Amino acid sequence: MTGIAVTPAGDVYATGTAIADSLRVGGITQDLANAGYAVWAARLNSAGVCQWLRTVDVRGAAPRIALDPSTGGVVVADAYQGQPTFGTTTLPAVNTGTGRSALFVARLSAAGQWTAVASSTGSPGVASNLALAVGVNGQVAVGGRELSGSMTFGTLSTAVPASNNAGFVIAQLSPANQWQWAIANGSSFDSEAFRLAYTAAGSLWVAGRATLGTVVGATTISSPLTSIPLGYGYHFLGQLSAGGQWTLTQQLPLSTAYVVAFSAFVVDGSGNAVVLEKLGSIGAGPAQLTVGNQTITAPAAGNQPFAAALSPGGQWRYIATTPLPAVAFGLEVADATLNDTNLYITGTLQGGVVFGNTTLVGSDNGSTTGFRGSDAFLAKLTNATALATKPASPTDQLAFFPNPAHAQVVLSPAVPEATSATLFDAQGREVRRQRIPAHATVTTLDLTGLTPGLYVVRCGTASGKLVVE
Repeated sequence: MTGIAVTPAGDVYATGTAIADSLRVGGITQDLANAGYAVWAARLNSAGVCQWLRTVDVRGAAPRIALDPSTGGVVVADAYQGQPTFGTTTLPAVNTGTGRSALFVARLSAAGQWTAVASSTGSPGVASNLALAVGVNGQVAVGGRELSGSMTFGTLSTAVPASNNAGFVIAQLSPANQWQWAIANGSSFDSEAFRLAYTAAGSLWVAGRATLGTVVGATTISSPLTSIPLGYGYHFLGQLSAGGQWTLTQQLPLSTAYVVAFSAFVVDGSGNAVVLEKLGSIGAGPAQLTVGNQTITAPAAGNQPFAAALSPGGQWRYIATTPLPAVAFGLEVADATLNDTNLYITGTLQGGVVFGNTTLVGSDNGSTTGFRGSDAFLAKLTNATALATKPASPTDQLAFFPNPAHAQVVLSPAVPEATSATLFDAQGREVRRQRIPAHATVTTLDLTGLTPGLYVVRCGTASGKLVVE
């Protein structure tokens, strides 16, 4: 199991891959063809009873799944080899002997029927660490690791230069299942887009990793570290507009004492990008990470999980240690989703793991084969948003002069760091974004062309209400 999606009623959609003669989820069993390789998706009700199970005979990697709020169904995406059929649609074949793979995005109804599917073509491949997000209108963003070469999404093409080993690719499908835009970003060695998440206004948050010197938006990845393990460090958060343009990027600060690794990524109700990570030391002493005036510490011989949030204005809102289950060894988080105040986590475990009052023990201790297998798990953390609680202070409130305003308005207080002022209408839609330079003593916002009404203005962690006449 590599991905989950939870409905407001508590039903759970799950997806994964299988290599077997048959697959059983709850009380439903299906035989598998294609030498036992399959990508599967299932729906369980809030009581844990499997309602349906769908399988596609294809060699997948690590499929992702996300709710489609526009239809009540789900979207499944993965890299694939072979020639899969979704309902009545068969995708182009990808030869399993080439080591390359294509990408598919398929839509499932709440009743378990395949309704649409799209795929990429081209010479490179997409690795297993796929990212998927679905917007409120049914638009779909999918990302992955692109090897040097080109990829085609409908009539759109992306390219990673032959001089680069690999890069990340992100593409968006319209609600009508047409590719709208696609971007690629290569590096001298490797870069990846780990997680994607839409805001209510249609912007796309991206959590990723890039190597030293890679340019992501307006940020050039930098670090004092001369050598780090593969998959660690050089992490960034960024936001793409609805049209696929970078509007902000921020790198998580690094020092010579530690490395970080993404575990999960969600967007909270205020539009903040929240990452769940682990901090680990690569030196002799403990590791420390400071963002703003907040510092966390990891022991010299261990990891410290933490959560950090970046606001839509590009300001770090908080960083705090977070409770994760005690584990002997072998716990890997594959995916997470935030539903109201509950955080659902799925992944694999070996050995034993404790979630609150529940202890799970791996079913394979390796006594027969000498190799310890992994079991899948699903856990729910209640009151997860309590980690993000940060009471508003007077400095978090914006004032406007005049208010109500007409063509323009003066923003107060002054802004110490470069940021953006973002205006949202009464429906929560972003209608305007204006860049504010650092240390601006007077900030004037242009209101021309705005429909009269009530607006919320956000600038970093601060916000305020403005009436336009």
